[in-house]
Amino acid sequence: MFRFVNSQADEIELLELQIGEIKDELRKYQSQGKSANIDEKKRRELKDLEEKLSKTELKAEQYELEY
Repeated sequence: MFRFVNSQADEIELLELQIGEIKDELRKYQSQGKSANIDEKKRRELKDLEEKLSKTELKAEQYELEY
């Protein structure tokens, strides 16, 4: 049981790190978009990152609720 809980805690920590990295990337793209016209490729990348962030945050919330 202890190993399982420890494993879940490690998974949550990893997800939180991923969320932080994705948020940093989002901020980078958003600031670029404000300073100049953002091209279509960057818009798609930004949208993909926002979707990935949303999914990762949802997964982290589910882990927290379950354990």
